[in-house]
Amino acid sequence: MNLTTSLAITSSSDDWAEKMIKELNKDKRRLNSQKSKIVHRLQSQKQVNDTKLDKLLDTHLDGLIESNQYQQKRGQLVNQNIDLDQQLKEIILTFKIGSNQFLISFFPPNKPKH
Repeated sequence: MNLTTSLAITSSSDDWAEKMIKELNKDKRRLNSQKSKIVHRLQSQKQVNDTKLDKLLDTHLDGLIESNQYQQKRGQLVNQNIDLDQQLKEIILTFKIGSNQFLISFFPPNKPKH
């Protein structure tokens, strides 16, 4: 193999690596965008529930609904918020783990030489 061939091979593998890094960065931005949309939707729903809880409490304190109705509806909203919090934790963890596994599959960690 002559020097020109060797340089061409090295150059093309550098080009390939650069293209792969660009593609990985695009994928990472796309995943972050998806994660942001999902997280925003879940947080918005949680805010809606918090507002409903405030209004529900006011309605109960004003004597407009009975205690058992208040407790039932409050329980539903609190359980929804717990579910939303769990979904938020799971989606954040899933994207963290998923992006790391994705990167590791393309760039496996260096194994120590013995």
